Amino acid sequence: MDMEQHNERHGEGEKIEREPAAFRDESDALVEMARIRRVGRGREVYEPRPAEAIGELPEDLRPFSRYLAGRDARPTSMRAYRRKARRAQCLLIEAGVDPCFADVPLETFPWHFVTPAVAAAYTQILRHRYPNAKSRENLVGVVRRLIGHCAAAGLISITDRERVLSQLPVPSSAQKGAGRELSLAEIRRLLNTKSSRNERLNRRDTALIALFLATGLRVSEVVEIEVSDLTVSDEGCDVAVRRTKSGTSREVWLSRASTALVAEWLTVRGDHPGALFDSAHVPGRALTPLGACELLARRAKAAGLSERFSSHDFRRTFATRALRGGVDPFTVQRLLGHVNVQTTLVYDRRTEMEDRVVVEHLDVTYLARNDQRGNQ
Repeated sequence: MDMEQHNERHGEGEKIEREPAAFRDESDALVEMARIRRVGRGREVYEPRPAEAIGELPEDLRPFSRYLAGRDARPTSMRAYRRKARRAQCLLIEAGVDPCFADVPLETFPWHFVTPAVAAAYTQILRHRYPNAKSRENLVGVVRRLIGHCAAAGLISITDRERVLSQLPVPSSAQKGAGRELSLAEIRRLLNTKSSRNERLNRRDTALIALFLATGLRVSEVVEIEVSDLTVSDEGCDVAVRRTKSGTSREVWLSRASTALVAEWLTVRGDHPGALFDSAHVPGRALTPLGACELLARRAKAAGLSERFSSHDFRRTFATRALRGGVDPFTVQRLLGHVNVQTTLVYDRRTEMEDRVVVEHLDVTYLARNDQRGNQ
């Protein structure tokens, strides 16, 4: 369907009546409600610019281009941003945006056609289809940012932007999501178990785990560290992270204990340039994130760990142990490289029992009653 047919089909005042469908579940009902809104019944006044207006904008001012701007992240992260936006696009079609835009590239998709009714249906679909709160939050966040860019580009009014955003609420509190904290016993077994007959690989894998635990870095950041990024001293080791998930650079530090394990690896690795944790077959060639995860799985199996964990659980363990140790959330935020402290709190895996112990040890002696009559 071309743009002219779209405008004819959805002209002002057009009403299309259809027999009610037999819905399989509530999600189907929501989609049908969105269809009714799309064809005009009960439609609120909403006046975005035509779909062609996006194509008339300079490329760097289009909503999706502006969404990606400033995200000078690694290629894998950029692909993830695109996949997330593509998923949002498909769900918006279900929620009421005309299906003729289903195959339109993200750069020219009419994000400004998301009306308050479509936004409300989109939110309801997310609630029924995505049980994980973090997934819902991510998909809501994508559309919120794109709607903001639509208003900045003049595709919708500020008033319409606020009306749409009011139907895309942001969670008021952090959700813990998936993942877990590794116990001290599990950490010790991972560090002290040999998963290969090759001593070189054993030392590499031990140093890799030590660096994960000491820094809370992401697996994509760890595998990109090169020998030249290390600065070793008597006080420990500084590690320059050249490009984080958000595209920025920062510095992390290793404790003396973790520095010792990395130093043991360096003695057998050799002084050739390239990746700190390199391939067994090609010196200097970096492990892939998948390769790093596979070696962790082998070490976990050799250590007899029955409960599954991921490389990202080292990051959760780092955050939880720091918070439990009394480090304030804003310091942990900086150590993890988070932009928002709410993201840091998602990584907190302290239990309810720990919270109760904290309450029991609070100094609340002023609440004690004085049994003597007449005393206040």
